Amino acid sequence: MAPPPNSSESAAMRPIVEAIPRKKVAFGAELADRPLLLLGVILILVGVQLVSLGLVAEVLGRTYHEAQGKRPYHVREWVVGGQLARVPISDRIHANDA
Repeated sequence: MAPPPNSSESAAMRPIVEAIPRKKVAFGAELADRPLLLLGVILILVGVQLVSLGLVAEVLGRTYHEAQGKRPYHVREWVVGGQLARVPISDRIHANDA
């Protein structure tokens, strides 16, 4: 058995949830003839598609850079201790290992 809904949430949503079926039953209003309802549904679907496309593009970009062994960015200059250093960090890390 499901827990009872929060009374403040259900009281706030009740007029909205009950209004559409009431209009359909009482007045015979067609729900599909509402342009704002259709626009809202279309915008939600387009939003879901754009978010999905963004996630796929992010995974594709990360996979490309990882497969090529490249970084997804390029650092032109390094500032170490307030001085410009042109030695990449990876070279300095390997120099410290020796």
